[in-house]
Amino acid sequence: MSEVFSLKKELEQMTMSDEIPEEIETEFLLAKNLLDTGSAAKREWDEVTSAIEDQYEEALENSSLYNALKALEALEDLQISKYFEDNGFDVDENTKQYLNDLRNGITKCIDDTIDGYIATEYCKDVEHMTSFRNHNNKMQKLLEELGFREYAMRVGAQKDRELENTTEIKSRQELRADCSKFLNDSKVEKFTTYVAIKEFLKRGIDLQERVSKYKNALGRDGDQVQSTLDERVKELDKIKNRIEQDITDIWDDLYDVKTSEDIEDLIERINLILQKGISYNDQVSLEEARLNLSDLYSDVERLNASEVSRTAFGTISTELIEKYKDAEFDFEVNELLDELIKSVSERLDEKEKAWVDSNLSLGDKSRENIHKWKDRIKFLPEYLSEKTIERIQELDVEADEVIKDGKIDDVLYYFEKLEQSEKEECMRKLQNLM
Repeated sequence: MSEVFSLKKELEQMTMSDEIPEEIETEFLLAKNLLDTGSAAKREWDEVTSAIEDQYEEALENSSLYNALKALEALEDLQISKYFEDNGFDVDENTKQYLNDLRNGITKCIDDTIDGYIATEYCKDVEHMTSFRNHNNKMQKLLEELGFREYAMRVGAQKDRELENTTEIKSRQELRADCSKFLNDSKVEKFTTYVAIKEFLKRGIDLQERVSKYKNALGRDGDQVQSTLDERVKELDKIKNRIEQDITDIWDDLYDVKTSEDIEDLIERINLILQKGISYNDQVSLEEARLNLSDLYSDVERLNASEVSRTAFGTISTELIEKYKDAEFDFEVNELLDELIKSVSERLDEKEKAWVDSNLSLGDKSRENIHKWKDRIKFLPEYLSEKTIERIQELDVEADEVIKDGKIDDVLYYFEKLEQSEKEECMRKLQNLM
């Protein structure tokens, strides 16, 4: 039968190229009829055996005893004569070998899957005990009919043990429900608190112990239940550890505070942690630290702002040294203040130096430059030190001596600054004075 398709094609090609001689027309028609019948039988045979192979392949892929039994049942029920002898064909050796190999393969699949089936032959819940009984009765019957009596007895024994243990079924049912509820409850969202995460983690670890103990009793999806549960516990533990590490880092970083930026950064981090619903003790400690840091940050900002005035700087720095000399912080606040005061003092000195370099000189002591210098020192910056102010006063006296020696030059200097109308008015007044 395996050659009917090719023979039929050859016969069709012969009729296309030549007419059939009358003397062999009868034999030709008989051959054509036989090949037509054989082709139809071959198509049916291929469809039936392909269906059996598909079920066998599914049994292999999923380690499914049921699919293997149904494949073997279909193979045993296969009426070979319907496709071969009834259509005038003999069963060839290749077909016999194919059927034998297929039967052996399916039988081996049954041998390989029976232990796994029995190991997971558990009823999921009391509501499905009847379905469990009916299914395993069917499995037991299939095994017996197909010649696997020992396997049938084992399936029957496990079925009876399971159905007699209603309490255990209820316990497993509760375990499944607890796992399902836990996975639904423990989804971490934006506003899930640290305390809630710790509680979820505790529940998850308890469930892990129960699932590990009764995993086989959960049936075929026991591995999946355990895997999903393990992943969720791992995720929760990771989030918990990250929050705890953030808290630890805050306390550690308190000892490294050096600048106002460090203080501001710590305040922001504490605010974020406090939003995570941490434990009461941690919350109280961090809120106290935040209050102290906020107060200190405000004072540091005042200190930084005083870099424009040496008087304000002296007043504020003295005030802060007194305020924090006995403060009990979780870091060395006095060392920090000393550093900040030193930094502001250095910035004041830098500003003063820049001003001194540009202004603390009478230049070439010309009348014009002297007057310009006098204009510049009318309003002195507040960041100048007493020493610099004394030097300015000394230069001012020297400038006055220069000016005194050239009062007419002064008159002429200011006269040149007048508008034309002002000059004319000045001349009239001078003439009147003469």
